[in-house]
Amino acid sequence: MRRLANDEINIIIYIPTSMVISDDVDDFHGGHIDDFDYDTGELRLIVKKDEIDAVFTHEVEVSKTEAWGITQNDLLDTIDVQHCRWQEFDVLNKEDVCYEISAH
Repeated sequence: MRRLANDEINIIIYIPTSMVISDDVDDFHGGHIDDFDYDTGELRLIVKKDEIDAVFTHEVEVSKTEAWGITQNDLLDTIDVQHCRWQEFDVLNKEDVCYEISAH
C-alpha cells in the first residue's frame, strides 16, 4: 500500500492478462504498472483503493488458551472474499487486497 500526498490510498494488485506488455509502457487501463511477469502473464499494478470492487467479510476473534497455569490470548483473523475485481479483471491477490481495504 502507498499513500499519495493528497491522502489517496493506493493498493498493489495482481491481475492476469493474455496481453504482452512492453517495458516502455507505464499504464494499463489507468493503473500504474509496477511489474509484468512474462512467464505467467501477471501484471502487478498500483491502483486507487476506491477503484476496487470487493465484497468480503473480515472477522477478528480473541481465543484464550490455558496450559500449565499460563493464559494466552490468540487473535483469529479470518477473511472471506466473495469477489474482488478491478475494472473487469479478477484480482489474484484478493485476500491481501481486502485486508488492506479493511485496514483503512
